[in-house]
Amino acid sequence: MSEPIERVRFVQGQLLRPEDFRAEQDYHRRMRWLHNRLLHGTGVVTGLEVGLSDDRTEVQVSPGLAIDEWGRELLSDEIARIAVGGIEAPASDAPLWVVVRWVEEATAPAVPTPGSGGEFTRIRECALVEVQNAAPSGEAPALVLAALTREAGRITGIDVSGRSILP
Repeated sequence: MSEPIERVRFVQGQLLRPEDFRAEQDYHRRMRWLHNRLLHGTGVVTGLEVGLSDDRTEVQVSPGLAIDEWGRELLSDEIARIAVGGIEAPASDAPLWVVVRWVEEATAPAVPTPGSGGEFTRIRECALVEVQNAAPSGEAPALVLAALTREAGRITGIDVSGRSILP
């Protein structure tokens, strides 16, 4: 890991600030992610099956759970439907990639107060399922669920050989 793992040590009379609570949460998240990465590995735990719409113009990915290369949980709790018609591949014979990646979304806006700056009181960790025209790179980790071949805007094949499944 790039920085040492450090946890908050609370003492009697300590004035707790938002940074202290963030540090406490970060400690537990980093330890959970380390556990996931080292003891379980990277890949699909359950679900996240790739299918097609009847007209073969839309990818459908079932709900499921995966662990990315950093150990983060990628939880998708609903069917993802993605139209592939407008996605251009770099070459006519190049595949499109169905991937899942970890994202955070700010939710629950705080009650506005002077100087609050429009902050949010919750952060949702979730999975983003998407179709992209290039294989995932190290700059934005993502798990490959399938590679798609297509012709004339319709999907002609789904290759799941690059999909990593956890036992």
